Amino acid sequence: MTNFSIEWMKAIQKTDRLLKMTKLTEQDRIVYFLKILLLKKILPHAGSGSPGPDRSDSFILQSAGSISWDDLLKSAFDHAVQTGEKLDRAFEQITGHAPELKETITGSKDFSFNDLNDTRQINNKIIKTVSDISIESDQIYGEIADYIIRTDFSLNKKYGFNLNPPFFAQLMAGCINLEPGMKLYDIDCKDGKNFIECSKMMDTKNEDQNIQYFGFSQGPFESTICLLNLALHNIPLSSVSLSTAKKKISELHEVMAYEKLSPCHRILGNYLSCLTRQTSKKDQIGSISELIKLLTPDGMIAFILPQRMLAGRQDAGDRTNLVKTDMIESVIHLPTSFSSCAGIDLYLVTIRAEKLLPTKNKILFIDLADFFRYTSEKEISSVRTVEIIIKYRNFIMGLPDQTETVLSRFSRVVSTDDVEKSNFILTIQRYVAPPADQIDIEEGFLELQIIQKRKEELKMEMDMCLKNVVKMMKGS
Repeated sequence: MTNFSIEWMKAIQKTDRLLKMTKLTEQDRIVYFLKILLLKKILPHAGSGSPGPDRSDSFILQSAGSISWDDLLKSAFDHAVQTGEKLDRAFEQITGHAPELKETITGSKDFSFNDLNDTRQINNKIIKTVSDISIESDQIYGEIADYIIRTDFSLNKKYGFNLNPPFFAQLMAGCINLEPGMKLYDIDCKDGKNFIECSKMMDTKNEDQNIQYFGFSQGPFESTICLLNLALHNIPLSSVSLSTAKKKISELHEVMAYEKLSPCHRILGNYLSCLTRQTSKKDQIGSISELIKLLTPDGMIAFILPQRMLAGRQDAGDRTNLVKTDMIESVIHLPTSFSSCAGIDLYLVTIRAEKLLPTKNKILFIDLADFFRYTSEKEISSVRTVEIIIKYRNFIMGLPDQTETVLSRFSRVVSTDDVEKSNFILTIQRYVAPPADQIDIEEGFLELQIIQKRKEELKMEMDMCLKNVVKMMKGS
């Protein structure tokens, strides 16, 4: 649930209605909306010559005579026919310093703000609608972008833009523990949520992070959505490199070498998406063991995997090798009720090139699926997310849990010897059994006493009633 105001919700709904009146496709409508947000966020305001509230984005082109948001608003109030042209120029202005990103983030060559001028002055109405709302926090832009992207069902239906719940990205980000100066690679970046959550988890300010982000996207549209979303979440685009799936994923080593990302500090993402979108064996992503070769000595991987990879014969060799070389660190069974992969059991598995000493020959198993069924929680709160991350970090640091929680009943540390005895199968049912309901004997005894006392009171009341009935009958 987002935190932005009812006013913003009304603005989003009004803008959406206006865009539906145009001839834009669903894809172009969402790109249009995100671009308008980005323009309002970073263009100079009120003739100040400086970016929007609290902004100093490194990818803004600041030059004399540049278009400000107030110029756009004045054109909208004047019903100027060149509003669309000004919007195009303004967007060119903020991407002008990064030629390698300009074509991608600008989107389709056929898309232009100027195309909307003949449709009841749509541009003017949208600019005025967005301008009417004040911004209390710079983070609101990212929240609105997330809302727009994740509530557009046409993306899922028509374009296969299936998104994991934010909880998955938050959990992966908490596990990989990104630090300044690292290189981060996402095998399936989609809307960039994994990058965004990793950035949020860091304690440093944005300008001090010095992170190099690299990811695969499925095509130009996905790249555009990802880059716009990253910009709206304050991630400098100068540190982001995206490669589309048109390049064979089997050439991952060459791509990462070209981008100077190998060796990489952290690799993450939804491995299932990469497996399901391949069209031929030649384009199959390399095995996890091959990906480990791309890591630094202190590097790690956090992948969302389908259950078959933890128990099936096809991946048995890879799985056996990872256990024998003691690289698997944790196995977390995810609650699929929160994801779009209905009917497929998913796991978050963390793997290290060299495990930390406290975790040597040990694997942490957590059954979040049963945990959330047990607690009957409909949403995954930030408190729960932190609780899970703390448990994971206590494990890798060799620290005991500070407090006993319900989650403790759904987790267990298992030796790699026990996993080997289980034929290297890593599904959760082998190691974490659902906790039996605990009965408080003393409390139960007191409850029985209360019931017994109440039973005696009811019996006395019934006896009195019967006596009264008999007296009445005799009197009559």
